[in-house]
Amino acid sequence: MDDPYYPDIGVNGERRRTEFSYYAVAFYDLLGQQEELKSLEKLPETEVEIERYRTAAQKTAGRVRQFREVFNSVIDGFFESGENFAEYNKGSEFSADFERLLSIRIHRNFFSDCGLIYLRLPSNPAYAVRSLVCMLQGVALMHMGLLASGIAGRGAIEVAVGCNAMPNELYGPALSRVYEMESRRAKSPRILVGEGMFGFLSALERSAGHEPIDQIAKEHAKRLIHMVCRDEDGEQILDYLGPLMAEFGRSTPILRLSEMVSRIAVFAAAERERLATYPKIASRYGDLLKYCEKSRAHWKH
Repeated sequence: MDDPYYPDIGVNGERRRTEFSYYAVAFYDLLGQQEELKSLEKLPETEVEIERYRTAAQKTAGRVRQFREVFNSVIDGFFESGENFAEYNKGSEFSADFERLLSIRIHRNFFSDCGLIYLRLPSNPAYAVRSLVCMLQGVALMHMGLLASGIAGRGAIEVAVGCNAMPNELYGPALSRVYEMESRRAKSPRILVGEGMFGFLSALERSAGHEPIDQIAKEHAKRLIHMVCRDEDGEQILDYLGPLMAEFGRSTPILRLSEMVSRIAVFAAAERERLATYPKIASRYGDLLKYCEKSRAHWKH
C-alpha cells in the first residue's frame, strides 16, 4: 500500500497540507424516500390529513432514524466484540501487533437517508483486516436486518483514494466512486463490491509476509473474498445471504438470522406485487426474491 501524499492546497491565501491516501469505503442509501417525502410538503389540517401525514412521517423520518440506529448498533457491536480476533492474542511476542490490529477504527457519517463508513488503510494493509471484517460483515448484517424489517436500501463498497478535506469528513474519488456505483449501477436492493476492494482483498490473500499479522490477514482476506459473488447481470456483489453469513448465523443463534432470510423473501414478494404497475421497479424486487431463493440452501443446515 502506497504511503499517503500531502499536497499543499491553497485556502483563502493560506497553504494547508492535506493527506491523500487509500480508503476502504462503504456507502448505503435507503430506497423509496423521495416519493413518500412528497406527502410531507404541506402541513396537515384535518384529522384525515393528520393521519396520512403521520404515516408518511413514519415511512420517511421514522425509517431514517431506524436505519441509523441499526447502522450504529451493528458496527459498534462488531468492534466491541472482537470475537473473531481474540484467539490471536497469545503471548507477549504478538501483543504490539494485536494492539495495532485493534487500533484501526472505522469512521462514519450520515447525510439525510444515506450512511457512510470508511477507514484509511495503513501502510501495512494487514493491520486493516479486522476493520474490513467489521465493515463487510457489519454492512451485510445491517442490510439483512433492514430488509427483514421491510426497509429497502442499496449500497456499494470500494477501495480508492480519498482525503479528509475537513475534520471527520471524507472527500475525493473514493466517495465519488461508491456514490456512482450505488446510484447508477446497483439498481436493486443489493450492495456492489468494486474492483478496488476485491483487488485489495486478493492482494492480502497473496501476501508473501510470514509474520503472525500477515498470516491473520491472509486467513481473513480469504474468508472475505468468499463474501463476494457475481450476480446474474455480471455485477460483483456482497453475498449477504451466502455461506459465510449463514455460518455466522449458526454461531450466533441469538440473532435468529435464518428467520430474517424468510422475512426478506416475503418482503421481496410483497414489494414485487405492490409495484406491479411499475414493471422496471417491480423487477428489482423480483431479482431480490431470486437471490433469496438461490441462497436458501446455505441456511438449511
